[in-house]
Amino acid sequence: MARSGSFGPGRNSPMLVKFDAAAEQIEWQAVYVSSGSDWGNDLRPTSDGGYVMAGATDPCACDGRHRATVIKLDGRGAVQWAKSYQSFAAGLPSTDAVSIAEIPDGGYVVAGSVAPGAFGASDLVVFRLDATGHPIWSSIIGAVAVDVPGQIEVSSDGGFVIVGTRGIAGGLKGLWLLKLRSDGSLERESLYTTFGQDTGTRMVPMPDGGYVLAGHTLRLRSSTGRPRPDLWLMKLDATGQVVQQRTYDSRGAFDDVTGLRPTRDGGFILTGGQDNSCSLCTPDFPSSNFLVVKTNADLEVSDRCDTEAGAVQFSSVSSFTQAPLAEDVLAVGVSPTNALESETGARALRCDEGSYGPPPVFQSASVQSAESSVACDFTRLIEAVVCTFGAPGVEATMPVIVSGTYDEIEIDARVTDEDSTPERSDIAQVLASIAQPGESFLIPVPLLDDGSTQVVLEDQKSNSFGEDCFNDPIHGVCSCLQARYPTSSGDFVIGDSVYTHRDALINLN
Repeated sequence: MARSGSFGPGRNSPMLVKFDAAAEQIEWQAVYVSSGSDWGNDLRPTSDGGYVMAGATDPCACDGRHRATVIKLDGRGAVQWAKSYQSFAAGLPSTDAVSIAEIPDGGYVVAGSVAPGAFGASDLVVFRLDATGHPIWSSIIGAVAVDVPGQIEVSSDGGFVIVGTRGIAGGLKGLWLLKLRSDGSLERESLYTTFGQDTGTRMVPMPDGGYVLAGHTLRLRSSTGRPRPDLWLMKLDATGQVVQQRTYDSRGAFDDVTGLRPTRDGGFILTGGQDNSCSLCTPDFPSSNFLVVKTNADLEVSDRCDTEAGAVQFSSVSSFTQAPLAEDVLAVGVSPTNALESETGARALRCDEGSYGPPPVFQSASVQSAESSVACDFTRLIEAVVCTFGAPGVEATMPVIVSGTYDEIEIDARVTDEDSTPERSDIAQVLASIAQPGESFLIPVPLLDDGSTQVVLEDQKSNSFGEDCFNDPIHGVCSCLQARYPTSSGDFVIGDSVYTHRDALINLN
């Protein structure tokens, strides 16, 4: 069963497509319209051979105030019942159903969001339904920040577990894991973060009581200030302690998890993709990719595209209340669609082959430095200034000379990639690491692509406050300005595969 968005008969409507077992032929397809602005956020198979879909609708298709929706379908996609739900957490907030799971007794449990919530900008709402969609209880869980659910599952003890995202101070986010009792009360919760933009969207409960959680982690690159997005898997034991965690980079501008499934060999299949419309997209990333990661039981990938993650666990404290939930029958129209099967032009590329083929090759690098003595005579310059300001005939009785050394450093690296083009380059970044005299840490220096150039003035590196000084004979003082030195990267040459960086460490005029 495939789920998608469609503009069909409504402004926005969920569309379902049922394929055969080989995923080659379409058995049936339909669009489900209520208000004309409708969303389908989660679809699950049910024990009776049908399906249940959770989502939202904007009743008047005008003000953006949603009502959560649950639609029960039979095996052919026909609607058996459909209902909408409105929380009263803070007046009449916007309510969305994000994830749904079937309970062994034939009912359902739904995780969604309420905005504004009872405790923050957006809170988690969890409600239980009987087999006909009638609410049994509803809970609101939240804190001051924004809380967003990702997936809900039924636990072996009859309770429920939810993975989601919780806002942290300073605009940071963390993966949020909650365990609820069967009556909807909060049993425990934890927060896992790398102190970046971390999210939680998918999970797999394990037989030992633990969980495997999936999301993405978004950190800034120290050298460029640009985001570094990675898909993220984390294995927890039954107490919530981290057992293993790995990240996977698809080289996309903004990677997010779309699916997580266990495999028969004890590993996992993780799928993800890139949102190329996001504001964080930068030119040094290739166009959109779809990523499929097959891991072993330890979350490792044989193609060397995984790295160890560094998330840590924190305690999380939420406020909890039971809130009423309004139930209404939802009128849903079912319209046929005309999606057709066709072959795609996509090609599969393994992690160790780069985004578009063989990886770039680092061929050579050179570092050159120059130190030479300089002597700058300011005598004529001062005489000209004096004459300009109305003191003709004044002469400098002594030469005004500033002397010192002029230091330069030049870095060249040759990196080639046989199948890259300017539009689709596997070479996202070339860095050199420089250690300053007397300092143990390395400074990453970006080298610009060949054919481009950039010249900027930087603060002098020779000390914390570099100066250019000269004597002022008119006022009898030494005048100093903060020194700036030119940095240039790029060599204007297209196609030579040479990446450059040049620093003039002291800039004496």
